[in-house]
Amino acid sequence: MITCLLEDRAGFLWIGTLDGLNKFDERTGKFTRYSTRGKDESDLKAKSVLSLAEDGDGNIWIGTHLGGLSKLNPHNGKITMYINKPNDKNSLSSNNIMAVTVDRLNRVWVGTFGTGINCLDEKKGTIIRFNHNPKDTKSLCSDFVNTLLQDEHGNIFIGTAAGLCFLNISSNNISEITPKSVDGKYLQSANIQSTCCDKKNNLWIGTETSGILFYNKETGYVEKFRSEEYGYLGLKENNITSLFVDDNDIVWAGTHSAGMVKLKRAKANFKNIFEGTTQATGLTDSNIWPIFEDSKKNVWVGTNNGLNVLDSTNRIIKKFLHSEADLNSISNNRIWSIAEDKNGDVWVGTQNGLNRIRLVEKKVTRFQYAPGEKSIPFNLIKFVYPDINGILWLGTWGSGMIRFDLSTQNAKVYLHDLKDKKSISDDVVFSIMEDSKHLLWICTSNGLNKFEKKSESLLPMSTRLLTMKE
Repeated sequence: MITCLLEDRAGFLWIGTLDGLNKFDERTGKFTRYSTRGKDESDLKAKSVLSLAEDGDGNIWIGTHLGGLSKLNPHNGKITMYINKPNDKNSLSSNNIMAVTVDRLNRVWVGTFGTGINCLDEKKGTIIRFNHNPKDTKSLCSDFVNTLLQDEHGNIFIGTAAGLCFLNISSNNISEITPKSVDGKYLQSANIQSTCCDKKNNLWIGTETSGILFYNKETGYVEKFRSEEYGYLGLKENNITSLFVDDNDIVWAGTHSAGMVKLKRAKANFKNIFEGTTQATGLTDSNIWPIFEDSKKNVWVGTNNGLNVLDSTNRIIKKFLHSEADLNSISNNRIWSIAEDKNGDVWVGTQNGLNRIRLVEKKVTRFQYAPGEKSIPFNLIKFVYPDINGILWLGTWGSGMIRFDLSTQNAKVYLHDLKDKKSISDDVVFSIMEDSKHLLWICTSNGLNKFEKKSESLLPMSTRLLTMKE
């Protein structure tokens, strides 16, 4: 499971997971995996990476679950560890690091689970701890810190299990947020799970039980968006797990179990995109999997129970559901992948077959395995990639990769072979992409593979564990 992502100044993508840290070089297609054996001083002390940040010198800071904080020098692979040492106040207060950010003075700020925040100044060799004190209103509002977000001045908003605090970088003073509207009480008590800023540097806050909060830093105004308000057009649940503000200042929010929410505050346009069992405007299911935008700006939303198409105004213009009696319906309701080919046809991979959809004609064509007939040889289609030559490359769940020629209806299967080191590394294929050299990169449950289409040569890509000795 991927927990955090960071693109550094050199263009490398750092990927934190529950099973370690990886670096991806997009130019070469090479993955590097960093050791979590914990046997050497250079190894990470825990597998679960929860947070990532880059400092002014290009070092990568890694927050882990129970393994403390690590600094990785990407040039020589050297890892420096910072961990909690009992009875040493100049060490980290905890080894459970939830959030990391680096300020303009190159100090590293660390949010922990249950022991407040820490300021690490490597130049001075000091670590300063900040904790909650119920008798001090200028202390941290909770020791359970979930998010750290810097504003345009470099100051830090601290999202905790008991509201939002503000840290002035120049003075190191922590202060409570003093909102000037009645909804401000939610900002001072909510369990904050996600934060982001819009173009005007207003703060958007996702909470566990209080929905979405908007905070104008200049005026102190707070506005809440909760499931109890706005009728059916309000939030369907208040547990907001993720937030993102796009280039059009539209707020996208992910919920725990009720799909997505789209909010345009300037126009008072609050749009839920979720399951609607009794409303024609609702999605077919709240369990959302693939989301895809086609060349006509329609948004296709695949769910655990059907396919939905939204136009640019977020109006659902078409729903596709399986029907045994209707051959013009999709082959299965569990949607795994959506893609568009050069002709504008949309391809949908499902748990039971492949579908071609021509939206204007409202026509669905199924492609499913049938003994003795030309079609796809397996039905569990996890991923669809149409190339420019009209070939479909299909990733399956347990049956390898399929090359499907639409013009001839011929299919070729690439399976893992224990006796062949140049076979695909696993038969569960999650994704397929093509680079500028027309090489296919195939992601499986057991590693990455490079495929040359003309020669049909396939090369599993190995990962290398780095240590300080290297």
